[in-house]
Amino acid sequence: MDRWYGRVALVTGASSGIGAAITKALAINGINVIGIARRLEKVQQIADELKNENGKIYPIKADVTKEDDVVSVFQWATDRLGGVDIVVNNAGTTVKTNIKDGEIKKWRLMFELNVLAMGTCIRETIKSLKSRDLDDGHIINICSVAGHRLPQRMGNYVYTSTKFAAKIITEGLQLELANMKSKIKITNLSPGVVDTEIFDVGGWGCGFSEQPKLSPSEVADAVIYALSTTPDVQIAELTIRPNGEGW
Repeated sequence: MDRWYGRVALVTGASSGIGAAITKALAINGINVIGIARRLEKVQQIADELKNENGKIYPIKADVTKEDDVVSVFQWATDRLGGVDIVVNNAGTTVKTNIKDGEIKKWRLMFELNVLAMGTCIRETIKSLKSRDLDDGHIINICSVAGHRLPQRMGNYVYTSTKFAAKIITEGLQLELANMKSKIKITNLSPGVVDTEIFDVGGWGCGFSEQPKLSPSEVADAVIYALSTTPDVQIAELTIRPNGEGW
């Protein structure tokens, strides 16, 4: 991790759960972190808790589904910190809905947050690196095991389709960067069920309450692992599941 010390990471969905854990882990490892969230006060609490760490946390309120918001954050990063070297596309949501019901408002929310926002952050990160003639950044997309196969759980298929899309976009970017002879790394990180508020927010109720779960900090550990590899090693795909997960 020494080569990342003092450099700048941007984490989306940094206010709670996986995003909060990743923000903390990066700061503890001496990385300066821009934490994006709509709930600014929660990111500020994290910044206050870790104010004595080597990495500084910069809370910024933004809605990553709004392209202008994302562009403004990256411009702020350029003006204040020099630019972004690492991005962790973590912001996401799962809303329970059946395909047959055609609740397009729910579809749109998931695609905008799980797929399109990721695309904006990828573009702006690569632009930031290239504007400084840097070729050693790292893009980490938090996907899901749902993006690897069709689950049997009713109401989960639209969400699953967004994660399939995110996985293909990540793999496609890997090929595009390789074709450019770029050394920018791209990692698809696919956790199983994680103990966060995402299921309550998405209307799942107790549907996942009996499942074994990963902790957010365990997902953050996987992010640090991917970042800690030498420049010649790329963790292209990393799947982590709680022991005993059976769905």
